Amino acid sequence: MTAQASTAPTDKRKAIIEALMDLAARRSWHEIEITDIAKAANVSLAEFRDLFPSKGAVLGGLSRIIDKQVLEGTTDDLAGEPARERIFDVLMRRFDAMQPYKEALRRISQDLQYDPVSLAALNQVALNSQRFMLAAAGINTEGPLGTLKLQGAVLVYANSMRTWLEDDDPAQARTMARLDREL
Repeated sequence: MTAQASTAPTDKRKAIIEALMDLAARRSWHEIEITDIAKAANVSLAEFRDLFPSKGAVLGGLSRIIDKQVLEGTTDDLAGEPARERIFDVLMRRFDAMQPYKEALRRISQDLQYDPVSLAALNQVALNSQRFMLAAAGINTEGPLGTLKLQGAVLVYANSMRTWLEDDDPAQARTMARLDREL
């Protein structure tokens, strides 16, 4: 297999994610068809379907990209700090990583806030993501309390994200204050 052939699916996945985020920054979530995304990403519907089963799954793909970026930037620098500080650091790095997609995420959040089926699916994506964010912060998520810790982290993150979506200050002071209160 050539290097080009082995990287092609990843490039197409990224192209689809970027196409959706570009469209979502300009249009309502409910107006974006999978054909629009495929055309913008320059992939066929068959390729799109092979890589993602739905628009929501594309959001899951974005979440994995953001997770990877945060995890690749994780070091042991805060290992001796309290858990609260470690979690704060990881989640703020996550907000930083999402910055290029802020306008799209703002619109998607507004469009989906009253869609319980989509919110339930996004909660599962958030649980998977927060499992890795807590691991990066050195927080155990296994055992009887693991599920509660994960759902708690999702709630902290979701509440802080609402503030982040409206916080246009480059220093993110309102977001940091909200995250601090939530923790």
